Amino acid sequence: KAVPILLERMKNVKEEWKDINGYEGYYQVSNLGRIWSKKTNRILSHHSDSNTGYCRLILRRNGKNIGCLVHRLVAEAFIDNPYDKPEVNHLDEDKTTWLILSGVLNSKTRIGEQSESVV
Repeated sequence: KAVPILLERMKNVKEEWKDINGYEGYYQVSNLGRIWSKKTNRILSHHSDSNTGYCRLILRRNGKNIGCLVHRLVAEAFIDNPYDKPEVNHLDEDKTTWLILSGVLNSKTRIGEQSESVV
């Protein structure tokens, strides 16, 4: 039900890009959940983790590959976290809507606890 409404909201969202922390000069993330490689000048593809359902991709720097969660990269770039909360989740708990807006993400203290937005 929520996906058509969220997709409709996306039509009016202007895509913004920010450097990925620790990968400045290499990669950028957009508020729509897309990852740009500055080296190859292209959007990177990602895959859905078969165990968790979250979208993942590999970032490479200085010969090292690091697996990253896309929704976490979006949150770290676009959402302030003044209370240093350790986890990021979706407000609607739907892992397939990670790409819509940074505003749909929230931070949790532990799995199962009440969600508290850090926006």
